[in-house]
Amino acid sequence: MSSFTLIARALLRRCSALQATRVGLGMALFCVAPAQAFAQEASPPQSAKLQAPCRATVNADFSLDCSYAAGSSALASTPRLRLVQSSLSFDVKSESYMSLSFTITNEDSRRLEEQRPVFLVIDDTKGMNYVRRSLPHVDLGSLKPGETRTFSERLLVPAFNSGDYVISLWIPSSDPGETYKAERNFLLVGETVANETTRLNELAHFTVKRTLRRKPRPT
Repeated sequence: MSSFTLIARALLRRCSALQATRVGLGMALFCVAPAQAFAQEASPPQSAKLQAPCRATVNADFSLDCSYAAGSSALASTPRLRLVQSSLSFDVKSESYMSLSFTITNEDSRRLEEQRPVFLVIDDTKGMNYVRRSLPHVDLGSLKPGETRTFSERLLVPAFNSGDYVISLWIPSSDPGETYKAERNFLLVGETVANETTRLNELAHFTVKRTLRRKPRPT
């Protein structure tokens, strides 16, 4: 038995924790550790951080500017119309005029053929409706493929009691018989925009803080 063979056998005995693999010609040997021995422990993939809904806590008049990441289009209707940005301001303490603007891009290769109405809706988080206003100057069908446009409106809104509210765009079917069929609502592209449950397009959330009244001092 050659000295090379004796050395090889000794090496195999010393590699008890490793897997001996015979390769090449003759008795050429090397020790290979099991894959898990050398593989670096990969950290679990971190899920992409979702953009939080645009949110504010208020007790008086306020302004809010929101932007929306592209996000998934799984819920979005076709053609793909993406909500890019919105701005709004109003007073929650008393009836006031809300200034509203929002920017939409047509990311599809065709226009929206159906002339759908668009409404601003404000609900509380339990689904109770407080505001539903038509936005007559918003014509989504006018957006050409690749075009970006900002729509602006000024509308009267009431005072709001303390609580949590959601501001949304409601884009129902143009067919009067299907106006209140939620499954026929048009949903926009944008992270955190399309709500699968309500079938509304959420612009922002706001919370009206409770105002504590001070007791008058005794005289």
